[in-house]
Amino acid sequence: MSYDNNLSDNETNVKSEEFKQCDNCKTTKRKLYRVKDFENGHIDNLCYDCRFNRFFGRTLQEILDDSDGFIVAQELFQLVRNGTYLAPYSQIANYIYFAFISGQIKDGSILKAIFEDKKNISQFSERRDEIVNNLKRAHIIDREDQEKFYFTQKFLELLYKYQDKSDELFSRILGLCLVNIISYSKYDSTMKQIWLRSLTSNKIINRNTGEADEERLVQEVEKYRCLECNRLIETKEQAIEHLKVDEHIDLPREDQYDRHLEPIFEAIGYKLYVSELEKTIQRRMSPSAFMKFFSDGINANFYFYSKKGEKLIKEDEDGRRYFIVKAPWIRVMCKTLEKMKELELTKGITS
Repeated sequence: MSYDNNLSDNETNVKSEEFKQCDNCKTTKRKLYRVKDFENGHIDNLCYDCRFNRFFGRTLQEILDDSDGFIVAQELFQLVRNGTYLAPYSQIANYIYFAFISGQIKDGSILKAIFEDKKNISQFSERRDEIVNNLKRAHIIDREDQEKFYFTQKFLELLYKYQDKSDELFSRILGLCLVNIISYSKYDSTMKQIWLRSLTSNKIINRNTGEADEERLVQEVEKYRCLECNRLIETKEQAIEHLKVDEHIDLPREDQYDRHLEPIFEAIGYKLYVSELEKTIQRRMSPSAFMKFFSDGINANFYFYSKKGEKLIKEDEDGRRYFIVKAPWIRVMCKTLEKMKELELTKGITS
């Protein structure tokens, strides 16, 4: 899909001596950004956080069926789950999930029942229009009548694709709901803001180019390629055994086999220094309060890469301590910044 981002000079160079109000969160800021709605073309003047959320949510929605998008959406929920505004969407994801596994998914009255359930009036019915709009933006439903809602064909295909992976299926349903709340809601999570800012404000990613800093890249050998027959082998021990048995290469020392093997590297993550994360946290909230909630995700092996039995915090040769942020997080952030650069109407409206 292409977007027409051409505005007149008068429109793209709006200036005022007064602070301006973000159209989404209603906070006053010195600088706003003109962003076109992906669905209806309406132009919003957004603050930095709302602007980033809009593109971040859209990026996730487009790649949710990829492993990177799935990992980030799944781990993101841990950062925002304490916000009461998310409760209805978590419940809706549960309703859809159980309707699907029980064979009732084609009967869209399951959603109609949620809004009409007296126990859920305050949670669902009073926010009905907002919730329905977000489900439509997520391409989960496309229309409704008096009796039921209709799920989109694209959404049904996603459900059937992952029907044999129950945990993953629920996470993908929740992820589709969640990314649109992040994109369009006036509410936000300070936890999420701190985490995303730590990835874009500490030189891991160049915010102008949307490229990750290769000097912070951490790689591991994923497999080995035999240079004799081009075969890919899981471990070095298996590769050496292959050379001895299949290639009839018998050498006196193990390191001598290296000339017959090519290591295939995989990006596992990027360095985020402990001091950088601490500095980002202190700008928004108490470090102890942040870690109280952030530690739940760490205990679930979210956000950072670390092998079982290894220390989560590593140390450089110069003694600087660092985490390894999972590569999917950095790749999604880079894609978000690329999308902002591609689709943004103006660099900003400043006072």
